Amino acid sequence: MDKKIILIAKIVAFALVAVALIFLILLLVNPTSDAVIGNYLTVAYITFGIAVVTALIFPIVHMISNPKGAVKAFLGVVAILVLGLISYLFATNEFTAIQLEKLQITESASIWVGAGLNLTFIVGIVTILAAIFLAIRGSILK
Repeated sequence: MDKKIILIAKIVAFALVAVALIFLILLLVNPTSDAVIGNYLTVAYITFGIAVVTALIFPIVHMISNPKGAVKAFLGVVAILVLGLISYLFATNEFTAIQLEKLQITESASIWVGAGLNLTFIVGIVTILAAIFLAIRGSILK
């Protein structure tokens, strides 16, 4: 079963790459063709749809077939949600009303951007600390 899925995925990937190359050549020949650009975008939307569907279906199938792994994945999602909540709680709007108007964003949007940056910093720091810990542990266990 797994080999069939892998084979189908490879065939679909090669077909999409071939279609993308054809559109790339058409765009290089006639870069201002609206028809080529429209068709290229349609293929891109279809490809994105396939990616979204597979990104949603395969984890669900894997969780059903491996319930112990699903608990670990669920804990990971909960950890990210908790970090996101912490990031949002510490996010502030650093801009004045005039600056917000000049940037054409709202105070809420500024807070959400700050939360995203905070989450990125937290995950980055945790990743670096985990890499350092694993390197030290690996050198000690040798």
